[in-house]
Amino acid sequence: MFFIWDKKAVVLVGLGLAILIGGWWLTRGGFFLREKNRPVEVDLHVKKDVPKPSGGDLEKAEFFVDCRLARDRIRSQRIEVLKEIAANPTSDSENRSRAQQELMSIMDQAVKETELEQMVVAEGFKDAVVMIQEKSATVIVQGRSLTSADKEKIRDIVARVVSIEPGNVLVMAKL
Repeated sequence: MFFIWDKKAVVLVGLGLAILIGGWWLTRGGFFLREKNRPVEVDLHVKKDVPKPSGGDLEKAEFFVDCRLARDRIRSQRIEVLKEIAANPTSDSENRSRAQQELMSIMDQAVKETELEQMVVAEGFKDAVVMIQEKSATVIVQGRSLTSADKEKIRDIVARVVSIEPGNVLVMAKL
């Protein structure tokens, strides 16, 4: 009996042997056994005096979370409608193109809102929600009140990132 080995057969046999040897080495060859014998050090530090958030703090945080969820829910609904228009073969090419552009605009807006929220928090505020409209923006900052300088600083940040006039940025505090 005579076998003719072509390149494909040799490669397949070689790969099969490599997989078998690798599997044996991992399971029986001691790879996992060596790992089991290594000592594991665990250092536990239990903090006993961690302050629990009061009901007021939770309500404050919930407001900002609820704002973001509502904003994202509305955005998701818009995205679904636009995706249907863009994917619908019966829509004319102009409407599909406009829907695709609007999708890109919505995604860009979402990125900018998140970026601005992080920038406002980086300025020392506890939390913030940013909602960008076509030619304006609204920023709600967690706190009792804002000084004129704080409002101006936030307006400048938003205007720079979104390219709108600082006068079109509404900044308010929410306790």
